[in-house]
Amino acid sequence: MKRASILTAVSALTVFGAPAAFAAEGEPLLLNTTHWAMFVLVLFLLFVWRAGAFKAIGKMLDNRADEIQRELDHAKSLREEAAAVLKDAERKQQDAADHAAAIVRQAEADAKAMLSQADKDLAEMVARREAQVQVRIARAEEEATRAVKRVAADAATRAAADLVRSNADKTSGADTFTQALGQVKSAL
Repeated sequence: MKRASILTAVSALTVFGAPAAFAAEGEPLLLNTTHWAMFVLVLFLLFVWRAGAFKAIGKMLDNRADEIQRELDHAKSLREEAAAVLKDAERKQQDAADHAAAIVRQAEADAKAMLSQADKDLAEMVARREAQVQVRIARAEEEATRAVKRVAADAATRAAADLVRSNADKTSGADTFTQALGQVKSAL
């Protein structure tokens, strides 16, 4: 109620004070159009105030301010959520990069291990082939030695036979020679 009386006093001062300042000298107050326009404006504002329009306008502005605040809060929460999603995506990207680097390191280690294993297998294969070749060479040497011994024995037998024959012809021991030659051949 106190507020209404203050408003009424201010309005009355405005209605009666302001137009009088602009009124022409000697013109009565009731015929001054500025005075009447101001009076009607004050009456209209009082009527609007009494009808509660100012409260409705204030309520509407408060509702709009609350709606704007809600939108700002929602935008802030969306921003925080987006920042969290971005952080998570960056972490996942870093994890993926670390995993890829680990895979590359493992692949390099596997390649080195395979290379060393291949070198080792090659060395073993070369050693086996060398051993096989050495066995073949030894066998060939043995066969060659046997062949040379056979040829030498045959040559010695022929030479001995020729020698004995030539001596036997002189001593007539041909039968003895034939028997000895048979024994030598059977022994070889």
